[in-house]
Amino acid sequence: MKMINITRWISVTVIVLFFASSLRAQAHWEPLPFSFNPVGINFIQSMAKVGNTVYFGGYFIATDVFTYFASDIAAFRDEKIVSINYADPFNKNDQVTGLINFRGVLYLNGETSKMGPRFSFSYLNADTVVATAFTAGKFIEMATDDKFLYLSGDISAKATAPDTGEIKGLMAWDGENAYAMGDGLEGTINTLTARNEIVYAGGRITGSGAKKFKGIAMWDGNQWSSITPNETSDTLAIYELLATKNGLYASGNFSSINGVPANHIAVYRNNTWYPLAEGIDESVLSIVEVGDHIYVGGPFIESGGVDYGQVAMWDGIKWNKLNGGGIEGLVTNLLFDGKYLWVGGVIVRIEGVDQYGGVARYLIPTVDVEEQNAPEHYTLLQNYPNPFNPSTTIEYSIATENIVQLKVFSMLGEEVATLVDEVKQAGTYYSNFDASELPSGMYIYTLKAGSYSESKKLLLVK
Repeated sequence: MKMINITRWISVTVIVLFFASSLRAQAHWEPLPFSFNPVGINFIQSMAKVGNTVYFGGYFIATDVFTYFASDIAAFRDEKIVSINYADPFNKNDQVTGLINFRGVLYLNGETSKMGPRFSFSYLNADTVVATAFTAGKFIEMATDDKFLYLSGDISAKATAPDTGEIKGLMAWDGENAYAMGDGLEGTINTLTARNEIVYAGGRITGSGAKKFKGIAMWDGNQWSSITPNETSDTLAIYELLATKNGLYASGNFSSINGVPANHIAVYRNNTWYPLAEGIDESVLSIVEVGDHIYVGGPFIESGGVDYGQVAMWDGIKWNKLNGGGIEGLVTNLLFDGKYLWVGGVIVRIEGVDQYGGVARYLIPTVDVEEQNAPEHYTLLQNYPNPFNPSTTIEYSIATENIVQLKVFSMLGEEVATLVDEVKQAGTYYSNFDASELPSGMYIYTLKAGSYSESKKLLLVK
């Protein structure tokens, strides 16, 4: 009888282990449905996802069976490369250095050597790049918490928001007004990240106004302060920051941070810095959150004697290799789109096979994306733009799966539009309201999901 039980236990264990192994084996490098020009440099410097589209920015030439083009920005949609145009083709970027999704709209910054206005801060409208109304300075770094888009760079202008003072190298932008961020920061800013209206800045920072400090600065909505008050090194350089629900991840050129030994990467939680095991042997340039895991990319090769090939995964306890190995080339940025981990930079070889280009993708099918992306609260944000004519975007978040209704009413309570009336999974959504057939005036939009209900006003001006 005991032999029968043991045999059954062994059989079940083998099946379970085989099934778990099969799930892990599903994660793999996947060929691209397009290719890059093998002559010249293809360098993807930035990536962002808006809706079902992944955007690439940099300097590259890409081709597929449908399109051949050279561009500083391109869209990947429905497994095809899509060209992006400029409203003024004589003032296009030489290369796009930053892309970000802010309230369902793609914003970008870049560099141009051409005459005329610099397209240093622009947005995408129907696959066409359009300059924003706010054109002061050259913008370098961007971050968002969906309430504001935060920008740093060569900015010295009067804030358009009342009573916020002079903009000094950093600003918060709500889509209409630019807000000053205190005394700004002294030194070089290499990276920004934001979460719940808290902004973190890293680079070679030396202080803010009369305050002198080194390392990483935090903006609480009123003033800048240091989260590395014990840092004394003059050579500390922060290259990447990522604020997550599990803490603030920081990487750069350091062997310790705030007095805590940490090899090129560390995490800040509960006001304390912690190393990530043995760390990484060289600088990390990009960090992205995928479920409960952290993926990092950069010019590193090894960690603890293990060859990772410029991309590695931190599972909360140890570093892990990607199935099939890493990348040969230079990895500078990462993006997770809910299915694929996109690896950008200069790609030379994957799994020992030549693949010259600027980007590669790694399938991660077993990730609990809903858990990762699930908002903590139900929220209804102010529409943008507002006032508007004739259309505007409404953003809302659903904390749990629920029947969701989003409706628009006149000031007399008459329903004029139903934008959403269906079951929605937990997540953040964007809904477009087209008021072409409605007269000018004030309207009310209401979001209902279970016991949650919230309303806001919007203004149509024709």
